[in-house]
Amino acid sequence: MTDKIAVVREYFDGLKNELENKNRCEDPSYKLEDLQKRIDALMAECEGIFKQPPPKPQEAPKEEAKAENNEASADANADVEMKDE
Repeated sequence: MTDKIAVVREYFDGLKNELENKNRCEDPSYKLEDLQKRIDALMAECEGIFKQPPPKPQEAPKEEAKAENNEASADANADVEMKDE
């Protein structure tokens, strides 16, 4: 994806340089239709990627889950009220 963006960016940078170096009364070497085709092609690539659902988060390994349960039970025991003897 980044390679395609780099190609389009290079293309538009070249067009920008061409416009800066030509007189305003001269016709550019490209047409609006060419620019629209480039933009549409890039948009089609981007839309295909962004329409895909995001990956599901990975489940925590069982050891980490057990450690979290042990910590939770330790916290529960710490909250027990102390009784007078």
